[in-house]
Amino acid sequence: MIAIWALGAYIATIIGWNSVLKRNIGEAMIVGFVVVSLFAGRGLLPVMGNALVEALQEEVTYAAIAFVVASYLMSRTPILDRLIDILNSAFGRVRGGPVYTSILGGGALGAVAHIGAAVTASVGSVTIPWMKRSGVTPAMSATVVAGCAGMGITFPFSGTMFILIGSAGVSQLLKPNEIVLPLFLAGLWCLGYRMLAAFFIVRRHGIQAMDPADLIPARQSLRSGWTSLLLFVAILVPVLLTLGPLGSALSRWTGVDVSDAIPLIMWIPVLLVLLVLFLGRRDLPRTPTGWWTTLGDSAPRIGVIGVTIVGAFAASNVLADIGLPKQLTSLLSGLHAPLWLLSVAVGVLVVAVAIPLTGSATMAAIGPVAVTALVGAGVSAPVAAAAVLVFASTEGASPPAAAPIYVASGIAQVDPARTFKPLVGYFCLPILALGVLMALGVLPI
Repeated sequence: MIAIWALGAYIATIIGWNSVLKRNIGEAMIVGFVVVSLFAGRGLLPVMGNALVEALQEEVTYAAIAFVVASYLMSRTPILDRLIDILNSAFGRVRGGPVYTSILGGGALGAVAHIGAAVTASVGSVTIPWMKRSGVTPAMSATVVAGCAGMGITFPFSGTMFILIGSAGVSQLLKPNEIVLPLFLAGLWCLGYRMLAAFFIVRRHGIQAMDPADLIPARQSLRSGWTSLLLFVAILVPVLLTLGPLGSALSRWTGVDVSDAIPLIMWIPVLLVLLVLFLGRRDLPRTPTGWWTTLGDSAPRIGVIGVTIVGAFAASNVLADIGLPKQLTSLLSGLHAPLWLLSVAVGVLVVAVAIPLTGSATMAAIGPVAVTALVGAGVSAPVAAAAVLVFASTEGASPPAAAPIYVASGIAQVDPARTFKPLVGYFCLPILALGVLMALGVLPI
């Protein structure tokens, strides 16, 4: 069980280094990576080297940096201010309007795109600055957006769902079409809870509606800032080209799966940067010296986010190499307990695996045995599979290693560690509880 001990040591190291010693999260991730690598024993150096190389090849790392650059460039232009004026004209009179809109937007995009980091980046690039302008703290703005990252897993037809139901153990228990309705209902329960959490966040943190004196009439805001709406093109174009009828037609025409050829998490920030350069050309530098200074000013933000994400992925790779999925599977398969206790244990183990791994990797590693354990205790197979996917959907809100946390924090320009506690309290633990209640039949799906 050395890998399980390594996971515990990794989490404790990051929390201790960041919260107790008050060092920045980038340092904490590096130290955590070193500590977890020590559990590899004699294979220390090869394991560390391979893990680091694989981490440097992760698309999310470069996408997060691109979003930080785009966010910084937008702050140097009036583009985002004009877009927020338009959004406030529509929703500013509603108390907590940006928070509710962020969650609904995360649910809508998650049901289509299913990629946690892409959902976080797409929604957050607009709603995080909007929330901050409305009086929401940067940490809470990032928390709300990252807390919605996993919603794509709780709606059909995500890649994570297909990984689970396509596995040998689960495919013998249910047909693919049997999980569609239960998972859709599970997704609605999760979305409903997040809206309830938003209501609580708005009241607890005293988030108010915009002062009517600060609201610009809709016609005026549209007249002066309609070009800022073109920022949504950076989201819509990649989505339309990869998903739905147009994506299917392009895949047939080219003979290539365009969803792989045009990864959303990369193309959205690239198009966003290009649009900002075009729309904000009058307010951005026009000389090489000016650009050197501008990009240099953004370097500290880029450095911390980049180091943090690379450290998180590298540690995740080490844990996989030393056998964490296999050891947790062995632990789970040996559980014999009442249904309520078994459901809690299964949920906790799936959430624990989803801390260092993505939802898809979690389902490949431990999903089949988790479903089998619940079915063996009397839960119907479709319900068991939906509940396990709900457990795995905490991947975006599980500190300290979830990539969406760092994407959202980079956009919000806040220390990611400040989101850890609210993410666990508002999203991670409640979603775990929802999955348990679904497995027990308390929440019908």
